[in-house]
Amino acid sequence: MKKSFFISLSVLLLSIGGCSSNTNEEESTIVSSEKTSTIESTTDKTKDSEKASISEDSTINESDQSIAPSSDDSSTKNEDVNSPIEEDPNPLSEYTNEQIEYARIWLQLGPNQAISELNVRKIASGTAINPNDEVSANYPTDVIQLAGSRLVDGSITYKSNGNGTITVYNVPLRWESSIPEDTNKENVSIYTQDMIDQAYEVRIEPGNPEEVKALIEIENIQ
Repeated sequence: MKKSFFISLSVLLLSIGGCSSNTNEEESTIVSSEKTSTIESTTDKTKDSEKASISEDSTINESDQSIAPSSDDSSTKNEDVNSPIEEDPNPLSEYTNEQIEYARIWLQLGPNQAISELNVRKIASGTAINPNDEVSANYPTDVIQLAGSRLVDGSITYKSNGNGTITVYNVPLRWESSIPEDTNKENVSIYTQDMIDQAYEVRIEPGNPEEVKALIEIENIQ
């Protein structure tokens, strides 16, 4: 009887141990599964968070790129700002060669520089040097006569040689209106011819452009 009782008790304890072991194994399996699920869930959330962060950074970068000017645009604008405005280096470029010539000659040879007007008179070849004398010598070539508005300003009578030089004739601006009857006309003729024969050559310098321009602006070409 006692032996049978011990056998039954042993079987019962073994059954309880087996159940307990199975329960622990099942609980361990469940916990392990829950941990794995939690880890996977956390990993997925981390990946989703990183993806969202990358997406936001990409959006911000695209936005920044759309606002900021490209390097080419910036370079072009800087070039436009730094490029100096081109100006004509020659203040006489708007005037003719003849206008510049008259002004340069007066600037270099004019007896009086403080003039209010620069009169330019063109005299044709064959014109009498002294128009009041019928036996006066004549100009052998076309000449230019420059003069101020007053007698005290003086005058310059010259021929341009086309090579930067002029031939100057010492001819007065005005002559006596008439020759006295007792004057030897042959002497008058010799006198005017001497003006032609004693002409001399002068090389004209460019002069100060601003001073030349000022004289051009008061030229009166007849």
